[in-house]
Amino acid sequence: MLRGVATVALSTIALIGLGYASHRLQLRADDEETETINLEKLPVVQRFYPPWTTPEGFAWHQPRIFESGILAPEGWQLRESQKDMTVYAIKERFGDDLYSGLTVSIERNKTTREVQKMLKKREKELRETWETTQLKDQFVSHVMEYEYGSGKSQNMFVRAVVMHNKGTGTIYYLYYEDKRENWVKSWEDFGHAMLSNIHLNTLI
Repeated sequence: MLRGVATVALSTIALIGLGYASHRLQLRADDEETETINLEKLPVVQRFYPPWTTPEGFAWHQPRIFESGILAPEGWQLRESQKDMTVYAIKERFGDDLYSGLTVSIERNKTTREVQKMLKKREKELRETWETTQLKDQFVSHVMEYEYGSGKSQNMFVRAVVMHNKGTGTIYYLYYEDKRENWVKSWEDFGHAMLSNIHLNTLI
């Protein structure tokens, strides 16, 4: 493990039974700021952190734009956007900005007051309520679930976690989504493992 670096895993949260939230993911095929990444060329997370359990059919990856450990199924497309500070693990695309998979993004230097204001705004927009949990290492987790889209074939169901590190001011947005008709199997096969096993550097 890197000297002086601590991590927090989402497996410390009781994810089963909790709700999560969503935002409309913005990922355009022609976005010059977003590049496709060859999974085989990414550094192996275990070189920097203690060994983590790897479920069959999955692999650990460390994004280049911010320090974390992200679990992704083998064969999924992994993309990064330096401009948006966002990592995408994509299972299937349905258009320019609609797809199934995991999105992880961060914002820095946010106060608790700013975070609360953002959460209340999202509650009003989504007509849902955040469920808040105090975690270790100054992390606070806010969870919700949300459905969006137009037309039966494009209704998307999302579970997400918004985590705020009160010590550093960093916010992590973690979203897993798939089509409504695919949701149960997608969550059981991929989503639960991916959201439950993200590792974050508590010092940033």
